[in-house]
Amino acid sequence: SAVKIVSGASVTAGKLTTKVDVSNAGVNYGKWNAKVVTTVDGKEVSLAKSTYNIAPEFKSFASVKTDALEKKKQFQVKLTKLTNVYGVKKVQFLVYNPSKDLVTTVTGKVSNTNTYTGTVKLKKLNFELKKYTIKARLVDNNGRKKVLSKTCICDERVKKGTLTATPKNAEVRIKLKKPYVPGNIKKITFNVLLKKGNKFKKVATSTGTLKKKTYSGSVVVSSKGKYKVIAVALTSWKKNVKLGNTTFNVKRSDLGKNGWRYEKYAGKTYKFYYKNNKKVTDLTKILNIKESTSSNVNKFYIEINRAACVVTIYAYDKQTKKYNIPVKRCAVSVGRDIWTTAGTSGLNTNSSYTPLGTFSICSNGTAAKYSLKPMHEPDGSTVYARWASHIVGNVYFHSIAVGSSSHYALSATSYNKLGSPASAGCIRMTVRDAKWLYDYASVGSTVKIVKGNSAKPGPLGKPVTIKISGVSYDPTDPEVPNSRKKADYKAGRITGYITKSGKMVGKVS
Repeated sequence: SAVKIVSGASVTAGKLTTKVDVSNAGVNYGKWNAKVVTTVDGKEVSLAKSTYNIAPEFKSFASVKTDALEKKKQFQVKLTKLTNVYGVKKVQFLVYNPSKDLVTTVTGKVSNTNTYTGTVKLKKLNFELKKYTIKARLVDNNGRKKVLSKTCICDERVKKGTLTATPKNAEVRIKLKKPYVPGNIKKITFNVLLKKGNKFKKVATSTGTLKKKTYSGSVVVSSKGKYKVIAVALTSWKKNVKLGNTTFNVKRSDLGKNGWRYEKYAGKTYKFYYKNNKKVTDLTKILNIKESTSSNVNKFYIEINRAACVVTIYAYDKQTKKYNIPVKRCAVSVGRDIWTTAGTSGLNTNSSYTPLGTFSICSNGTAAKYSLKPMHEPDGSTVYARWASHIVGNVYFHSIAVGSSSHYALSATSYNKLGSPASAGCIRMTVRDAKWLYDYASVGSTVKIVKGNSAKPGPLGKPVTIKISGVSYDPTDPEVPNSRKKADYKAGRITGYITKSGKMVGKVS
């Protein structure tokens, strides 16, 4: 049906130009017909005909994903520069899954450029990582709804990335390049499995470290065979998503060093024990060393590198007939005066050097070892040292002395000096190391104190020292409860600790 929308327009210079509000013709969308008519001799005559289309117009319609949105577990949909003959009351974005089910509806917020933005939360999608189709539907000023003909796509599917595993020297280096999980990856875990029979059994895990869109990890393997590595992403909503897997073979040549090996260090040959290409720095279990008793004598050669503040303990090698098996290394504090080369004759209550020379764990006229030794300071005060083993004169191996017999009377300042000169001449050690000597090194074991070289601490190197702050105990002391150490480690008051069972946690070696 025809509706007159304008009349009385005049022709000027052979042209009829007029602005027409086509909404006066009706409120429907679609194709409309128009004609210009005039009246001649009382009859209507058609001068021209045309068609026009009533539909919303816009510049672009697309999904938007940014790092900031990912952290919030959401994405946006943006419809720019929207115009409509019947006006725009509001815009809604309809989100459909691949099965064409309507999952959620989001109302767009308008800016002053007639741009409408809708925010879609992954939670509203039940965290289902799929490819979604989004339609835009406007409600005009007449209350009519119109769905735009163009749709946009938001791909929320997981991208597995490229996973590789390279075995070498008993270590498997794993890389995962450019994985993607919508809503941010909280953690990547690499699970390594070894094929036994017809099944793969998990033997190791590694947490990926992110750098330049690549997650890297490594695990140590101890046997040859066929392996599989599975990459698993933990989402920010605490769901594990499997990204992919790859298989690889470990040959015997890939395992590197294992077992006993003779190698040189600083011009001398030593017998080392390797496990998965790493030098073992405590051979107590490997050598099955039992505690020293009257019926079990353990004679060691113990060398103190004064410059490096390192003690290295050696066992006897029956094959070479030398003490060339490095059993254990300890970071210690020797006497503050490291320049003096005097022997034992200069030792007194006021001296502060560790004498050079060859001695032994021996009796001081009373005993060779003390589980708790009172020691007299130059100012006349008394301090207490645990697990003391006598060397010569007033020089002992012992844990850091404390002001009382309590396990909680340790000076953090003194403890944090381990690995550097700090004592009055004794060899200060951690409780763990001092107790090891007390338990395993029999009386008569040779102790040699050398000037040494800080650049060459010993064949096993210099261990990492624990640092403490705000605590008054030794984190290696088995008498301190594991729960207390764990709480202090978590709070950052200690950089590491050793459990009662001997497990190392944190920066401990």
